[in-house]
Amino acid sequence: MKILSIGGGPAGLYLGILMKSLDPSHEITVIERNRPDDTFGFGVVFSERTLDNIQHGDAITYDEIALHSQIWDAIEVRIGGKTMRCGGNGFSAIARKRLLNILQKRAIQLGVELRFQTEAMPPSAYTDYDVIVAADGANSMVRRIYAEHFHPSIEIGKAKYIWFGTTKHFDCLTFPFEQNEHGIFAVHAYPFDDKTSTFIVETDEQSWRNAGLDRNVEATLAPGVSDMESRAYCQKLFAKQLDGHKLIVNNSK
Repeated sequence: MKILSIGGGPAGLYLGILMKSLDPSHEITVIERNRPDDTFGFGVVFSERTLDNIQHGDAITYDEIALHSQIWDAIEVRIGGKTMRCGGNGFSAIARKRLLNILQKRAIQLGVELRFQTEAMPPSAYTDYDVIVAADGANSMVRRIYAEHFHPSIEIGKAKYIWFGTTKHFDCLTFPFEQNEHGIFAVHAYPFDDKTSTFIVETDEQSWRNAGLDRNVEATLAPGVSDMESRAYCQKLFAKQLDGHKLIVNNSK
């Protein structure tokens, strides 16, 4: 079969790996609008079950991911000056850029054609493919074009969050909470390499507005530009948790 994946993120790449592993005669092409090393965000988390599924699907990919991942089995909650820690929760995390590079390398090894810096056309333009896969993310063009056939259920959440990194190294999945005059703010923090952690700040819409963080809504920031006002606010609010370390931005807004 001739298979086209519209989107070269982890889903599109891993699909190519699995299909090529099942049948090397498949002709598989993955198109991606960004460059190979372009990525937004920081580390991504896998549960033990997810890693088991990856290992079952392609052991070589699993070995590379495991080699470059941070692994832990604890969850820690920090709230009201108290810390509660619970073990037995197996997770791991890896830098998103590293994950993409691992999947790209493996796909190429198997003979998948990767086309970067390529804007996708509507699926109707790709008449020479037997199967077209929509791996083009949350704002999927394919899903939008075929909405009357797919009948997607889309719900817009009200919670506000922003994705940072930090040089503060957390040793497990950590949930600090802070409350001030504006409201309650929570963090999802976890390590994804030896020196860096993901640091996601989340709050409700009213607290977000109370803090004045709605002044820099995404619509006013150019693509790739981070919300530095929110960074400064969160860095100050979670100063104790950061222990003197700074927040790192990468299209954070």
